[in-house]
Amino acid sequence: MPRLITSRDALLPHQVPSFFARHSTNGNDQITINTDVVFGTVTHNNGGHYDSSNGRFTVPFDGVYFFAALLLSNQSNRLFFHLRKNGTRINGTSVETLSQTSNYASGQTHATLTLDAGDYITVHATTAAYGGIYDHFTGHLVR
Repeated sequence: MPRLITSRDALLPHQVPSFFARHSTNGNDQITINTDVVFGTVTHNNGGHYDSSNGRFTVPFDGVYFFAALLLSNQSNRLFFHLRKNGTRINGTSVETLSQTSNYASGQTHATLTLDAGDYITVHATTAAYGGIYDHFTGHLVR
C-alpha cells in the first residue's frame, strides 16, 4: 500500500505535486467567453491535484508554486485571460493580445505564488479562444 504523504517536507523528488494539461489534438476545443478554461487532456499529473473536469489545480500543501498557461486567440480576434486563485483574479497575470486580420495570436502568463493547502488555481478566459493543441496549463511545487 502506498504511504500517505502528509507534509511537503517528506516528499521525494518523484512525489512533488506537478501537472501538465492541454486541449485535445483535434482543434475543436473552443474556449467560451468568461469561463474557467478546462484542459481535458492531462499528460502529467503527479499527485492527481489537477482536475480535468473543472480545470482546477488544488494545492495539497502550503508552499511556493509556479504556474504557466498559454492560449491561442480565435482568428482575427483579441485574446484576454488571466490566472485566478480561489475564483479571484491574480493581479499581474492578465494577458491581452491583438490579432491582425486573418491571423492568430498566442499569449502566455506565469506566476510564482505562495499558497495554502486547499487553495485552487485556474486559467480564466474573458474572451473566446481557439483551443486545440496550442493551449496548455502547467504548474508545480517549488518549495
